[in-house]
Amino acid sequence: MFEYGTTTGNSPVPLASFSTESIPAGIPGRTSRRYTSSSGGMFGIKATSRMFGHGCDNPTDPNNLSNVTCPDETAVPVDQAKRCFMAEFSNVSQFEIGFRIITCSRSAL
Repeated sequence: MFEYGTTTGNSPVPLASFSTESIPAGIPGRTSRRYTSSSGGMFGIKATSRMFGHGCDNPTDPNNLSNVTCPDETAVPVDQAKRCFMAEFSNVSQFEIGFRIITCSRSAL
């Protein structure tokens, strides 16, 4: 969690105070995290991929994420829901989003 407007630079400023809670997701058995700024103000989140994808494990429908194993000898089963970042907003009239793609091996759905 970072101060609004600082997540796209090289030195994001950590948010001083926020709360987080586990909430049920739309898929049975899955949960999500809800983050709220303690001040009620705007904030930023920075998500970074920690796993390499093979391309064939890219989702085609954000509402139908599944377990996929690519036909590659080094491929392992991939739970698409565990490799995604989704955001839901409530009581928000606008938001900003920025992203950076280091390689072209993944798609932005």
